Amino acid sequence: MSSYTPNREFAFAFDIDGVIYRSSSLCEGAVEAIQYLNTHQIPYIFLTNGGGKTEEVRARDMATKLNIPVSTEQFIQSHTPFKQYLPEFADKTVLVLGGVGDDNRNVAEAYGFKNVVTTADIVTAFPNYWPFDEMHGDYFRKLARPLPSTPLQIAAIFVFSSPRDWGLDQQICLDLLLSQKGLLGTPSRMNGNGMWRNGNLTDSQPKIFFSNPNVDFSTSYHLPRLAQGSFKAGLEGVWKAKTGLDLPSSQSVQVGKPTQLQFQYGENALRAIAGKDLKRVYMVGDGPRSDIAGANQYRSPFKSTWKSILVQTGMHVAGTVPEFLPMKEVPNVLDAVRWALEQEGFPMQSRTPSPSPSPTSGLSTRQPNTPDRRSPSSSISSNIPARSRKRSRFPSSRERSRSPPRSGGRFKRSRSPLPVRKSSPRSSPPPQADTAKESLPQDTEMTGTPTDTGPESQPHDTDMAENSHPGPEPVQTPAQDPPPPSDSDIQGRRPPMSKGERLALIFPPHMQYCLWISSKFVIS
Repeated sequence: MSSYTPNREFAFAFDIDGVIYRSSSLCEGAVEAIQYLNTHQIPYIFLTNGGGKTEEVRARDMATKLNIPVSTEQFIQSHTPFKQYLPEFADKTVLVLGGVGDDNRNVAEAYGFKNVVTTADIVTAFPNYWPFDEMHGDYFRKLARPLPSTPLQIAAIFVFSSPRDWGLDQQICLDLLLSQKGLLGTPSRMNGNGMWRNGNLTDSQPKIFFSNPNVDFSTSYHLPRLAQGSFKAGLEGVWKAKTGLDLPSSQSVQVGKPTQLQFQYGENALRAIAGKDLKRVYMVGDGPRSDIAGANQYRSPFKSTWKSILVQTGMHVAGTVPEFLPMKEVPNVLDAVRWALEQEGFPMQSRTPSPSPSPTSGLSTRQPNTPDRRSPSSSISSNIPARSRKRSRFPSSRERSRSPPRSGGRFKRSRSPLPVRKSSPRSSPPPQADTAKESLPQDTEMTGTPTDTGPESQPHDTDMAENSHPGPEPVQTPAQDPPPPSDSDIQGRRPPMSKGERLALIFPPHMQYCLWISSKFVIS
């Protein structure tokens, strides 16, 4: 297979949690899929709703796990689009929520925000701010930094990842939304008589920027866990419970999948990596609400088409119907890449080629001159002994008169239909020997009949004619074509059947044995 060439205008976008790895374990097929794209120079990015670290750190961790080079430009986290708000807030004081320790503060400062405040700074500066401080103690005091100004004025709130203490962080957000111009601890003068009523948001209160709308996400636990989207829903509920009003959409900004802003940011990154416009992008994810809904609803300003592929290694459970239907559902990310490449006419080659067939595979092992029992058109060999051929089911009237009945004789049911006597003239069959004392002659070669010479493969009327007229054994001759029939043969007719033979054809097989026993008393 040839490498990626500029005329192939397609690329991939991969979710991470539940697609590439789940918690700290790699998902099935992840290494093979990404290494294949890397080898064949097919553009791709990681478009995740995760966060809490810089893109440099995440790209380095991903490169170590997959054993391939991953650039910072290929890693788009949920809060990566916060970089575009630097011109407005770079020199102002912003509040950063979520994450562990000082990780998110470090990310914001790496983006270029100069004055970053965290929850630890506020609680340490105002010890009475939160009455439930049993869980924090020395943890906040180790992380806290002095406030940049007093009173503290917050220009914007950025939720970089899921907050750890929802109650404390929601209290800070609520205080700032009801404050005067973002001054912490001050009520807005436009809010009537009470601080908790008439939530007026026209007093230059700070906006809240959420980075991940996911309500839940997959971890090593067998059930989904709450994510940042649940924190946002809780804050909106608290706002309505306190003010009686819905939190206006103008007061918050949502980035992250499945928003239009997040997918457009990802497409800009893909276009920069590919060095040109793209016609198709395959979004591979495990979340119907984020990955699949985002790809299905995205309207590219560059006229590209995004196709969604849902994998079964994360949030989505195989066998269930997702809330948002993907274009394709596959077991894992490797199957997703394989399917997408097939759609592009760029099939994915297996690492180990399939073994070539044996030179004798598919050939028959049947020895020469041996009838092929699988073919209904095979011939009967003339070398089959005459004794191997089964006798007719019903003895003739002459045999019944001189031969004792067989012991234990229950006759097998025939699987062939009852014979139909033909009205056209036919030649009289040659006389046969008494099978009770003589051996039967060998068959001449017949075409168009199975190899089994028993009654289930021979016509009934032929069997009965052979046994109804015993005679001396004919001289055995080599198999040859029969001579043309004479006029006497053509004009001759078969001798009439006895009354017992006619009745035997009428009665069902399970009654024929009874008829044979009683033939001396009833039929003959």
